[in-house]
Amino acid sequence: MLSRVVAAVVAAEDARARRNEIVHQDWLLTGRDAMRPVSELATVSPEDLPAYLEEWERESRTSQESQRVPSRSVDVVPAQTLDELQKVERQFADVTDLVSELTFQVASSRETGFPPGYVQLG
Repeated sequence: MLSRVVAAVVAAEDARARRNEIVHQDWLLTGRDAMRPVSELATVSPEDLPAYLEEWERESRTSQESQRVPSRSVDVVPAQTLDELQKVERQFADVTDLVSELTFQVASSRETGFPPGYVQLG
């Protein structure tokens, strides 16, 4: 059980570090390919304008020119892709589930002896 707990701690630290790197970076404006042309506004009727502006505000488009400044850096580098961000989110969720599962197993082992392997330290 000790090796599983230690492996979970290492996995949790890796997930935490990857998540924090994303959360604490600065995002820069994207390129023109991620924006709607302003000329589209001229084609929207006045009654459709509020819905158009709300959709535009909520829209997220991938841009080849998206950039970021990682935490603890002044370098401008390409931004992570949506796929990369989703992988980090899934890694964080998976390790959270693993730590929760192991917490109950360790508590059970301490109280009931099953699963075997609880060792009182100190």
